[in-house]
Amino acid sequence: MLEQRVLQSAIGALELFGLYLGDRLGLYAALRDGHPRTPGELAELCGIHPGYAREWLEQQAVAGFLAVAGKSEDPAARSYRLPEEHAAGAPVELWLVEGGRHAALFERAPEEWERRVVGFLARSLGGAGAGGAQP
Repeated sequence: MLEQRVLQSAIGALELFGLYLGDRLGLYAALRDGHPRTPGELAELCGIHPGYAREWLEQQAVAGFLAVAGKSEDPAARSYRLPEEHAAGAPVELWLVEGGRHAALFERAPEEWERRVVGFLARSLGGAGAGGAQP
């Protein structure tokens, strides 16, 4: 149904925003060592308000990007960690195309889109990308 597609798209957009914030504010970098952090600890490391850190940590855990390491009834005492497979420190790349929406990236820059997607698949899957092409 259309309503479900719209809802899923909205959730995906909000998750991307959370990923962007985590990158720009250094939240992922502060978690990359694998040590669980409470909202207060993360806030102190990154120079943000503990309430913002708690909201971000909770959203990232619900989205499946972070793991809850120390369960507690008190949200401020709960700790979160970056799962080992995400903490490897692999570089993250954000590609912004002026005027490009999600599906429009292929239309606006098809060669660059293909290079990036095939490269991502090759790196992520440990081999050749679609059609055997190498990045």
